[in-house]
Amino acid sequence: MARKQPRITEKTIRGLSSEKSFDRGMRYFKQGAVFDLVQQENTLRGNCAGSGYEPYRVSATLGANDVESTTCTCPYDWGGICKHTVALLLHWVHQPDDFLEMASLDDVLAGKNRDELAAAVKDMVNYDPDLMRFLEMAVQPGRKTPINLEAFKRQIDYALRQADYDDYYYGAQSVARELTQVLDAANRLLENGDWANAGVLFNLILSEVVSQYDELYDEDGDVSVVLQSCAEGLDACFTQGTPDADTRRQWLTTLLGAELKDIVEMGGIDLAPPAGEVVVRQATRDEWIWIEARIRAAIKKADHQYSDWPMEALIGLLTERLQFEGHEAEADALILELGSPRQQAFTLVGQGKVDEAVAIARRNFGDLPGLVINFADALVAAGAVHAAQDYVAGLLTTRNRASYLKWLAKHTQSSGNLSLSLDWWRQSLDESPSFETVQAIREVGRQLNSWEKERLHVIQTLEQKQAWPALIELALDENEIAQALNLLPKLRGWHSSNYNLRVAKAAESDHPQAAVNIYLRQAESLISIRGRGNYQEAAKLLVRVKQLYNAQNQTAEWETIINDIRSDNPRLRALHDELKKAGL
Repeated sequence: MARKQPRITEKTIRGLSSEKSFDRGMRYFKQGAVFDLVQQENTLRGNCAGSGYEPYRVSATLGANDVESTTCTCPYDWGGICKHTVALLLHWVHQPDDFLEMASLDDVLAGKNRDELAAAVKDMVNYDPDLMRFLEMAVQPGRKTPINLEAFKRQIDYALRQADYDDYYYGAQSVARELTQVLDAANRLLENGDWANAGVLFNLILSEVVSQYDELYDEDGDVSVVLQSCAEGLDACFTQGTPDADTRRQWLTTLLGAELKDIVEMGGIDLAPPAGEVVVRQATRDEWIWIEARIRAAIKKADHQYSDWPMEALIGLLTERLQFEGHEAEADALILELGSPRQQAFTLVGQGKVDEAVAIARRNFGDLPGLVINFADALVAAGAVHAAQDYVAGLLTTRNRASYLKWLAKHTQSSGNLSLSLDWWRQSLDESPSFETVQAIREVGRQLNSWEKERLHVIQTLEQKQAWPALIELALDENEIAQALNLLPKLRGWHSSNYNLRVAKAAESDHPQAAVNIYLRQAESLISIRGRGNYQEAAKLLVRVKQLYNAQNQTAEWETIINDIRSDNPRLRALHDELKKAGL
């Protein structure tokens, strides 16, 4: 059988990975870190030695001229493919004959009779007894008899133990990977119409894992994604099937338990969405009686010391059910009875009771700019424009005055009161000078034909406040490059480097020597810090310097500068390497 050769190149792989992943993957490839290489049709597989105790399992499926999909058991998830996958693909590009060509699994299985398959399974289990777990979990699609639940319980227990055996930070990924074996079985059953057995497995995963979730370090939500799939699976089982009363109660209890744990104990991390939504939609009226009793009991126990959010979320479940049944008025009444001040205020706005809503906001919202502004926006949406302005203006003596001035300025501008808006923008500039505010004043000033006058006031204010970044932004925006260059020496702090380079870029055409001086200072600073990454950035700046000197026919001056840099740093081999790579 002739080997299939999908065409990919190093350029293809570079496009799929970050620069760091590609470089490290190239190192892995050259070190021979990838082994047990197999090609099955257009899928490549292999193991790659890495930082973990066991090698990572890597695979890649190739298209005609690209890479269709990749997988790796490593925890990398920071953009592009990981270094292990890069190493696998580079091995394919440079040494494809190292891959053992094998028929697809379906073809291999099709060529075996029952006795041969049984013997092969026994051999595999003897070689790796751990495979017995998968054999026990094997289910026949379309079966209607109860499944071997103990086998799946053992797999879930095995999965949860991975949090102890694996790295603390990556253990949750191993847990999720092993739980997926049970989840996949449940999904296969559901796809084949066996909603009863599928529901048993979805419920089993959800109940077992939620009870032990506190012990997992699931920072990236890997386990939570599995639990989400279980909640969605139970929703499908409710919809497709006709579970009896006991089964319904069991499933609803598990879903409600997951939602309550998320709200009351976990602080709302989306533990198993959409568990609460499924309970609200799928419970019958009789079932909702005991569900509501549990939610109300949780409301009484909710801790309000640090946040009203748990209580709001619990009341939200009750109101969602009332709204689901079409009882909007009852939902509002419940919020006004038990809801938090935030819920009550927003509900009263919706009912047109603006004075009552504002009174609650003034008593309870304090100086919380996000909440204040959201409430003011709700008042405006309800048509209570003046009430919104008065409410926000009443908070201008608080520490978040700058946020409230911007809201008043934007709101009055959007409503067409340009003179009042300009006054608010002036106060905002004086309170917290920024180029964003300068742009807003310019826009309003032009509409009022007063920008030239306002511009002088703006510049005076920025100079008094020593808001040099905003002044430089304005100079660049108005193409006043000489002014921007004059302002640069006044800058201090971490942001000066960025402005230096922006001004230099703008100065290249009309002030080339000034641009050269900035680039050289920045390059020298980077070189003095040391490190290959800094040398790479310095080389990029020096390329610009060379181009500017060449454009002015000053190649001799350039040669003097680059030779001085080399001679001043004779021992920095990495620097010389990066200069060479950059063609310097």
